[in-house]
Amino acid sequence: MPSRIVTEFVEIGKGILANVAFAGIAAIREETHRVLARFHSGLDAPFLTHRVLLDKPSDAEGYSVDLLSSEIVALLQHRGIGSRYTGRDAIRLALAERRGPNAEFRLMAKNDSEEDPRIITLDDLMKLVDSGPDGLAQITNVGVRKNQLRERIYLILEKSLQAGKTSHYEFARTSARVREPSTVDAAYQANLDLGSIVWAENQYFVCIQPSCDALRLSGETQFIFAFLPEDTQGDSFDVVVRNLEGNDICLKLNRKASKIRTVSFDPDDATGTVSTSIENGVRKFTSTSGKAFIWICDRRTSFAQRFVHSIVSNLSRIGLDEFEWQRRRSSSS
Repeated sequence: MPSRIVTEFVEIGKGILANVAFAGIAAIREETHRVLARFHSGLDAPFLTHRVLLDKPSDAEGYSVDLLSSEIVALLQHRGIGSRYTGRDAIRLALAERRGPNAEFRLMAKNDSEEDPRIITLDDLMKLVDSGPDGLAQITNVGVRKNQLRERIYLILEKSLQAGKTSHYEFARTSARVREPSTVDAAYQANLDLGSIVWAENQYFVCIQPSCDALRLSGETQFIFAFLPEDTQGDSFDVVVRNLEGNDICLKLNRKASKIRTVSFDPDDATGTVSTSIENGVRKFTSTSGKAFIWICDRRTSFAQRFVHSIVSNLSRIGLDEFEWQRRRSSSS
């Protein structure tokens, strides 16, 4: 009965992503017996084998959660949650529910300005939902080019430019994070690892240490950090984080080798990782020299790996003086 009630509430339409959340919760409840059947007690023996064969047996604890999360993702994909609740028909229904079938939407006529916006209908907006930026060619007198769309869309569902940008920054932060102070309980201790973003000496840094070199530590270890300068204008950035004051800020990855720094930390003897201490609700890593690195958040591994790839690509550039006439005829120029 609870699952049916949740599913019916989803059909009403209270927001596109809210529908996904409700539908996902309902699907997990309905499929609980299948998940339990997958993880039956007969698998305890091989799991114990896995744990006792590890050099650091406690690593099996995270592995068990990874197995469960993978099963849940597969379950949600099999149920078609994404296509059902974020497909074009679901989006149209949600927009009509939110604004009415004859609603009008706004595209900005120029960057960073609410003046004289271009009014489009729900049918026009659906052309963009169906075709992306190419859909602009199907909308009469919109006056927005494909390469301008990303800077002109902030008023689509918001009343002000500031509100539109704020929601986009929040989604950028939410979609890339794994954990941040607002999503963990008061006793949570963060571990320094690939993708950890920290604040120290009035600057932001991201840890680019390979994960395998951040575990099973037995002594003082150097960690590698890349510099993340703040972009106060929000024009060009790589990551959005929430600062210590609770505001969303934009940071840009500095790929220069001269800005990469290493810092030594002593690991926790019990866990073999570098963990935070908590003082007045603030979590911080303390280096062997006594400097505090305040934990801001952890990024998803895929985002952190993109940072590493970007830095490595920059470092691998070859500086070579050669005959310019010949260089311009090179297949790589």
